[in-house]
Amino acid sequence: MGQSPDPTRPLACDGLATRADVQRAVRSLFEPLVPAYLAGGARVSHGSSGAHYDRAAEHLEGFARPLWGIVPLAAGGGAFDHWDLVRRGLVEGTDPASRGYWGGAADLDQRLVEMAAIGCALALAPGEVWEPLSAPERRRLADWLLAIEARELPRNNWQFFRAIVALGLRRVGVPFADRALRSSLDEVDRHYAGDGWYRDGDATGNFDHYNAWAYHYYGLVYAALAGPADAGRGGAYRERARRFALDWQHWFDSRGTVVPYGRSLSYRFASGAFWAALAFAGEAPLPWGAIKGLYLRHLRSWAGRPIAGRDGILRIGYAYDNAAVSETYTSPASPYWAEKAFL
Repeated sequence: MGQSPDPTRPLACDGLATRADVQRAVRSLFEPLVPAYLAGGARVSHGSSGAHYDRAAEHLEGFARPLWGIVPLAAGGGAFDHWDLVRRGLVEGTDPASRGYWGGAADLDQRLVEMAAIGCALALAPGEVWEPLSAPERRRLADWLLAIEARELPRNNWQFFRAIVALGLRRVGVPFADRALRSSLDEVDRHYAGDGWYRDGDATGNFDHYNAWAYHYYGLVYAALAGPADAGRGGAYRERARRFALDWQHWFDSRGTVVPYGRSLSYRFASGAFWAALAFAGEAPLPWGAIKGLYLRHLRSWAGRPIAGRDGILRIGYAYDNAAVSETYTSPASPYWAEKAFL
């Protein structure tokens, strides 16, 4: 099957039973975004509502969040037709002389969040997003990302964004300060509450979906990509994820529906990203068939839901378009955090 005949139900495009089905789902979610790219490609406008951050950061969010899906697609050998558009965006967005410039990151800035998707792109698909760039373009991109070395991050899951950027830059030969990286990872360790569960920093102390789609997701990415260079830290992340899986499996019913609890419900099927991250890191605390079933049933649980507009672009909401579940940090681009499920 191809693209869904109903654009409001973008995951109804196929049976979501095979790897090829999931690859098609990634492409079907991206295609409606192509007309939303503003001139130059750096800024992507998903709608007219806003969040507590500035419009340039929101447009960066629109550009960066789909990378969580298309970068793993490329790393896994899947075809994608719009890398030229993505590369143009990276070049323009990091060029202070360009009208599409995203702006430099300040302390506690939303730009620091979106840097992680670009860092992941450098780590997993450098042949698409780094090697084709000219030397000056690479330098500007690296300099823009390196701001995260020195900027203040909230003492919560954001600390992992510095780690993901560090992994990406080091993959392409750009040095990143060990001291800054260790500081963030030490802070993450302070959030660990035991038995596989993290509190999301000092400000909230919440136990919620951020355990799955943030702490364990980034921890498993770090463990897989850092490898022997930081085997001790990576081993701790792996062990915590194995413990968490024993609990997290019970948040999903037999049809794949997850408990709709807590913050950021507009991230939707990001709740299944943990199962994808286990596969990425080669961790099987449950039988592989059980992990695959939890993952695919969860994706299928979204297949019939009207989570996009008539233009096919994901909308703020949960089971349907519903601005009432938004937060102050929810922009029209925020729902594309869901693409972390495609790791």
